[in-house]
Amino acid sequence: MRMIELGVDFMDAQHQSFVTELSQLAPQPDSALLLAFPGLVEALTDHFSQEELLMQRCGFGASQEHRGEHQRLLGQCAMLARFAKRGGAPDILAFMRSDLPKWFETHLLTMDAALARHALDHPA
Repeated sequence: MRMIELGVDFMDAQHQSFVTELSQLAPQPDSALLLAFPGLVEALTDHFSQEELLMQRCGFGASQEHRGEHQRLLGQCAMLARFAKRGGAPDILAFMRSDLPKWFETHLLTMDAALARHALDHPA
């Protein structure tokens, strides 16, 4: 997973922490990934709320679309958590090992990069 710095300190620190955590979890057994899932979702929720506050403060024009992408991912996480209770653990594992890293890289290089550029050009 590729990590680039965007120049917004809290975003860069949280993104690096997320990349590190996913990298450390990747080789772990399935049981470790399943145990880590709720904490990962909690960290994402916290990070997204901080980004959304930044969007509001700097008047980011694409905030609705960016927020919508956050909500879509968190909705997917909630659905996976419900499925896991009914034997859907393989879906969480596939999400954590493949789908989430791909989503993160795309989101970082597109939506987060645009937000960071705007925030740096329009400090709150």
